[in-house]
Amino acid sequence: MRHWLAPQVRVGGIWLSSVAPWGDLVVTHRWPLGCWETTFALAGVSGLRKRPPALVAGATVEVWVGLARVWVGVLTQPDWSDGSFVAQGDCRTVDEASVPALTSAGLTTSIPDVAIDNAIARGWWPVTRPASLSATAYSSTYTSGGDDTDEVNSIGQLLDAWSVEANVRWAVNADRQVYAAPDPTDAAWDITTDTQALGVTQESLASTLVARWQDSTGVLHTRIRGTGAPVVTITLVPVGGLTQARVDSILDGILAQTRQSIGWTNALTVTPSQVSHGGVSPHPGIVRAGQRFRLMGQRDPRGPGFDAVSDLGQTLSVVCGESIWTETEGTLTLSPVGTTGKTLEDIVEQVGGQVVGS
Repeated sequence: MRHWLAPQVRVGGIWLSSVAPWGDLVVTHRWPLGCWETTFALAGVSGLRKRPPALVAGATVEVWVGLARVWVGVLTQPDWSDGSFVAQGDCRTVDEASVPALTSAGLTTSIPDVAIDNAIARGWWPVTRPASLSATAYSSTYTSGGDDTDEVNSIGQLLDAWSVEANVRWAVNADRQVYAAPDPTDAAWDITTDTQALGVTQESLASTLVARWQDSTGVLHTRIRGTGAPVVTITLVPVGGLTQARVDSILDGILAQTRQSIGWTNALTVTPSQVSHGGVSPHPGIVRAGQRFRLMGQRDPRGPGFDAVSDLGQTLSVVCGESIWTETEGTLTLSPVGTTGKTLEDIVEQVGGQVVGS
């Protein structure tokens, strides 16, 4: 028998349980990005005399566990033919859509705080920003007319690029707050599994980067960062005028992400009883991506010295990149950061550069 509270789903301010029987709840979080997707099904929709007015595209969807909201987003177009519903997290508003990075005056900007605040003020993004992400321009390539960038970039593109250099990840949490943070170093949960282990791929995307870049006066330079092979040449000229310190930060961020892409080949599917903290198993609704997990009885297959956190405790410790809570089955599917590694081209393009020859 399950020992946890049954979750509740609210759509447009209406509890689903007051509309019709529902189930098949699946809640997904990602790191970065936060609340990603929730799906559920409504039974007997063909017998409803009229469709509930709250269940329309764009309605706010919330997943609650007791008094805690654990997921929030907006409903996509409902499928009334079979009663299946999909909601997308608020991070996807700017991650997948072209919400522009603009100032209140309608000028382009590469300052994360300014772009976010303008999108909030104009009603383009239903979030709040409780703390500064960055009040500094990420790039500045064009100044005519007051614009900060040549192109009208999306907020998602800006935050992706900035977060690589800052070595953090950005996300939107269940309180609809946009924030950024580094990967945690303290384990939130211990996982015990005797039948599953994480497989690892040792393929390295880049160990040394040779970057072509330009300073604020347009003079071109070359910078080498990293050691060993493989060596990859990239251009950061499209980013605009940079300093050597900025270039080093960008290159270090790229190398950090390529290191994460020496990553994992599989996820782990566990029950809440296999997850604990201080000997107590959590409600599965609070286990999510962005938290660190310690895999009891497993050593880091990448070898000693690869991860300081794992080496310190002599037990494999990973940050969860995606969590999928399948409520009906009572399972958690947990994928470490790096399970589905990005290509080098993806990582370099994320900061506004390009791999030479690609």
